[in-house]
Amino acid sequence: MEHQTRGRTRAGILALSSLVPACMAFPGTASAHIIGVHGMGFAGGFEHPFTGYDHLLAMMAVGFWAARMGGRALWMLPATFLSAAAVACLLAIGGGGLIAMMEGGIAVSLVLLGLLIAMEARPGLPAAVPMVAIFGLCHGYAHGVVMPAAASPLAYAAGFLTATALLHTVGVRLGTMTLRHASRMLPRLAGVAVALPGLVLLAFG
Repeated sequence: MEHQTRGRTRAGILALSSLVPACMAFPGTASAHIIGVHGMGFAGGFEHPFTGYDHLLAMMAVGFWAARMGGRALWMLPATFLSAAAVACLLAIGGGGLIAMMEGGIAVSLVLLGLLIAMEARPGLPAAVPMVAIFGLCHGYAHGVVMPAAASPLAYAAGFLTATALLHTVGVRLGTMTLRHASRMLPRLAGVAVALPGLVLLAFG
């Protein structure tokens, strides 16, 4: 039994360690996501969340936090983020005048999500849902600003929303693993891995 527990803990550590390489593998800032001729349609939209650690970490963190909260939060928080991101895209198609503010919101979303995960905060859905909606608006708007340059804006939006849902699912899986098989230290480490890049963006982005 002890051997199995240690094995499961190691598995949780390995899974969560994927958050840290993500920070290092995608060194661009929120403002560095440029879509050119190779960023057209569904494939370009699907790729976009993976081209910056800010989007990747935030989307995984939403799923992770949802799993840690449990109950209806397990599906409500990812669904809220997705819905808000879709709405923000439509708003962004008309112009990118709010992009600077949205980039600040992206950095703040990383910091807050990281802190919430590290502190194992469970504020309840009335507080968590609006918070996640704001995060979704920020990230969705940043994606939507580049949509007019794509050949098919609708296909592009479908691509990045699909990628967002996938990253939420990965985050939920990681969060569930820590609940079942790992020590309480792991979510704290995961929270730090999410919050620190946000602080870097706030300081230098």
